[in-house]
Amino acid sequence: MVIETGFRRSAPSTPSPRRWAPSPDTDRRFLSSLSHQTRGLRAIWPPLVLLVMALSVAVFVPVWPLRLLAALGVLVLSFDIRARFMDYRRIRARIARSGALIGAARTQLKSSSTSWCTRRAAIAAAYAEGVGHEAHALVKQWGYRPWHVFPDGAFTTHSPFLRISFWKRVLGHR
Repeated sequence: MVIETGFRRSAPSTPSPRRWAPSPDTDRRFLSSLSHQTRGLRAIWPPLVLLVMALSVAVFVPVWPLRLLAALGVLVLSFDIRARFMDYRRIRARIARSGALIGAARTQLKSSSTSWCTRRAAIAAAYAEGVGHEAHALVKQWGYRPWHVFPDGAFTTHSPFLRISFWKRVLGHR
């Protein structure tokens, strides 16, 4: 007696030796997805590295005044990471609206080039929108190099560290 269940029987399958190995197309899709997911990290890596350094000082250094200063640095840098990610998203949206580094997008890139962290966020946003090489060339044309870590005028009497507007930008209160 045969009972009809409504399910079709399929022929028994034998696993092929390549069945569990990813195809080259799968590898490309995975790497593309990973690249897409890490774009935000490219924007915030400078303050993130500084945060890890400050956190290690706060945890491992036995001198308590230095630990206290490092803990304050961790707090400020966590706000800075948030602010740089907001810069990244804002600049990326501006570049996406204009479609290239022209007009308001170029002005936004120019205003973001005065400090290392915002410059990195702006360049990461440009790379995410496909105009990264052009943005990198513009920043280099304006005279900034990878070793320009401190903000413009950091060691002068007009230091940005002494301005409230700088600290508002660091803390994300534009």
